[in-house]
Amino acid sequence: MVFEYNLSNWDSSIDWSALFLPVSNCTVRDYQSQPHPWSVSTPDSPVVDLPLIEALDPRPDYLPLAVPRTVYEKIKCCHLKPYVWWIGQLASFIMRPNHYMIKLVRQSKRRLGLEGVQYLGCHIRRTDKIGSEAKYHNVYEYYTALADAHQTLRSSQMFRNISSVVYLATDDLAAIEEFQTDFKAFRVAANEESTKSAAVMERKKKQSTANAVVDLYILSQSHFIVCTFSSSFADLHTNYASTRRCRQILECESLDDLNINVLELFSGMGGFHSALKEIESEDPSLMFEVKAAVDINEIANEVYKHNFSETRIIPKSVETIPNSVLGQLSVDLIVMSPPCQPFTRVGLKKDTEDSRCEGFQHVMKCLKDGVLCPKWIVLENVKGFEDSGACQLYLDTLCHLGYQYSVEFLHPFHFGVPNARLRCYVLASKGTVQLVKFESVHTLKSVEDCCLKTFLSLQVDSSYYLSNHAISKYLSVMDVVSESSTHCMCFTKSYSRYFEGTGSLVLECDKSTSELEDMTSSTTLKANIAHEQLPKVRLFTDDEVLRLHSFPKWFQFPEKVTRRQRYKLLGNSLNVLVVKKLLLHLFKHEDADVS
Repeated sequence: MVFEYNLSNWDSSIDWSALFLPVSNCTVRDYQSQPHPWSVSTPDSPVVDLPLIEALDPRPDYLPLAVPRTVYEKIKCCHLKPYVWWIGQLASFIMRPNHYMIKLVRQSKRRLGLEGVQYLGCHIRRTDKIGSEAKYHNVYEYYTALADAHQTLRSSQMFRNISSVVYLATDDLAAIEEFQTDFKAFRVAANEESTKSAAVMERKKKQSTANAVVDLYILSQSHFIVCTFSSSFADLHTNYASTRRCRQILECESLDDLNINVLELFSGMGGFHSALKEIESEDPSLMFEVKAAVDINEIANEVYKHNFSETRIIPKSVETIPNSVLGQLSVDLIVMSPPCQPFTRVGLKKDTEDSRCEGFQHVMKCLKDGVLCPKWIVLENVKGFEDSGACQLYLDTLCHLGYQYSVEFLHPFHFGVPNARLRCYVLASKGTVQLVKFESVHTLKSVEDCCLKTFLSLQVDSSYYLSNHAISKYLSVMDVVSESSTHCMCFTKSYSRYFEGTGSLVLECDKSTSELEDMTSSTTLKANIAHEQLPKVRLFTDDEVLRLHSFPKWFQFPEKVTRRQRYKLLGNSLNVLVVKKLLLHLFKHEDADVS
């Protein structure tokens, strides 16, 4: 890593080496190459001049969080937020304190009585942020969040002896005085010199920067931080602190980072909720609280409760729930997968005349009557829904209520998952700016980019294998794949009961990889089966279908749920990765002027 900067472009008069160790001993001169500007660099450019983030040109549509693929799964096993941890690792390396800073931090902790003490942290940013980039939060709000965190920590075995000390970093002296005067349950430790030097006109001076770094280090060593993520400094010390925390330990609360309240309708076994959990683990600025999950399927509700025990489940048809109950939920986001039978290609296509469409029509009525007033709505259904009368009524309702919407058609294989499961998605957001189409800002993969091998289990129980009699009887209607196939077909709720049109089966044979690669089509594979004396054809296991539907590794079925019930639930479910990508797209691309 090379770290050089031009002081004429550096927005500070501080020499990096005055506070931190050198990032490396390398220089641009070592590469005997002139830096390529960011705008014209290529993957082969030995040196790239990367400007400050505000000056990136061309600027990416948005700046995605990224972790090296080789370490992502390992990090995820021991940390709830891999992206935050990874950014914290980079920050802690780049900002390694030199001898001067180490001494300054130690002196400050000793003077404030923080040495050997388990304490809480609080960061209050005022002055230039309020009214322009952030809301005003009074000191009582910070105190309440700290008191709740302190009580929670004290109830745990690890932190039962945590002190009532709060390290308060702020640019507002009045906040320190109010905290010390009005909230005596905590002893407030604050560096007033740091607060004074945080004035806007002082911030580019060495002492001001040094004081800010002291705040950063001391806050990051606290056991819980209350802050506002509208301040980039708060974001930095939270990332920095994450390098020393694991998934069992409380981290922080941002008063700006309020939960998005969610209502999950026709919730099934919790596909949407799984996607929300995955988003939370990747993006600390997006937090969700599923206020209620609504479904009448008892077995689906058992699976849902097994994985999301904290969520309220309403085991009723949505049209039977009183408006007062729905209205009290005060939801910001509705996610739903209405029954697809009224619109599916193999059904009767009775559309709005189908009794199974009554719940969806009731949801539209609740939207029209103001019982439900979400900012965002995401709907998933089968291909064909877009041509239905119910869909047209829904889109008319959205338009009438001032929602902008986008209709998307996506397969899991568009995201590298070897499964053909085309679904219609309707994204809606309340506002005046048209939603950006997903394909206009994202590159979709083709089915040829996928491979089934990594989604298959190495060892499979013998009960999943078909008898020779079943193979010979139903071979003509089967869709057969191998580990070298690029994809498998859509799994339906009738998988394992019928073989035609319900999902693919796996051929296992002793042929070499190169031979299998020449047999990727179902027709070719079935021709090979006909010549095999003892062909090995099996069902996809329920775990494999879970993987193909992109459910997280932590998602489990209760043991009492039978195999056939699992297949039925999976056939009615959705792809978690696809809806996760769409939800992130909805939150980050509401405005056509993406930044």
